[in-house]
Amino acid sequence: MVFLELFSNNPEKLERKTGSFSAMHFSFALIGLQKLMDREFSCPCSPGFNAILISFIFFGPALLALTMMMFIQRPCRSSSHCAGLFLLCLIPPSLWMFLLLFEGEYVACGLAHWEGDYILDEELQIKWCKPTGVKDPRVNATDLRELTEKITFYSRVSILVLYK
Repeated sequence: MVFLELFSNNPEKLERKTGSFSAMHFSFALIGLQKLMDREFSCPCSPGFNAILISFIFFGPALLALTMMMFIQRPCRSSSHCAGLFLLCLIPPSLWMFLLLFEGEYVACGLAHWEGDYILDEELQIKWCKPTGVKDPRVNATDLRELTEKITFYSRVSILVLYK
């Protein structure tokens, strides 16, 4: 129905519906970007670099989507719809955060504090940084794999609880 109203001759309806239509476009673009990144993403498994890279992956596209939505919508141009249009501008960035947190592997990569190789564990079907050359005898690969699994699980649960 919204799609058909965009092509109507009523400019008032067109102005009201354009916001949700552009939010929908950005949302689909962000979903496609996340699917592309999921296919090509490889954690560097470098303790200092992981957190920086994941921060840019989380906040870069979200801020870009928010900026573009603010530019397209200009929510405070008319004071009567300022709050509503601003909330509409937050849909694509919050969708991006939801997708990355629900994936869980990005959070696990950012919190990996050991050097290793990014592999797919066939048994658990998760991607994780398999440690190479761990010098601490109290820490073994099984403990780190379980830690990665817990981080992934808690990332998924937290985002579901947050959006409920």
